[in-house]
Amino acid sequence: MKKSLYILGIFLIIIGFVGLINHLSMLNRAIKAEQVMYDTYNPSLILVQLAGTTTPYLTCLIGGGLILAVAVFITEFQKRTEASIQIIDMLNEKRSVVNNQQSESSDTQNKDDQPKSQTTEDANIANPDKGYDGRFYWKG
Repeated sequence: MKKSLYILGIFLIIIGFVGLINHLSMLNRAIKAEQVMYDTYNPSLILVQLAGTTTPYLTCLIGGGLILAVAVFITEFQKRTEASIQIIDMLNEKRSVVNNQQSESSDTQNKDDQPKSQTTEDANIANPDKGYDGRFYWKG
């Protein structure tokens, strides 16, 4: 799709550029012919005709430029996506290595340690008679 967008954009720019050059050369010939026929030159009439007849060529130039801009944006977005995927994969690999190391170290510690008694928080939850309601208060 990107290649077709590049080709279409370049094709429209070339058509617009060549058409504009051809149109200006024909306009130059018409001006010279008018000067020979009438011995005068009316620039306002030529400019009015020029504004209306060059719009297809200018539209091709602008459209081709926009299509090329979209193609470049798609290319850069794909490069960015690929780089993001590589970074995410690297982080996942790093995280899995760290998790494996932590699980191995915790397994060795659990084998060596004896089961601990209840912590104070667990004891408070188990014994609601002491007034523990599970909420923390800011003392400030």
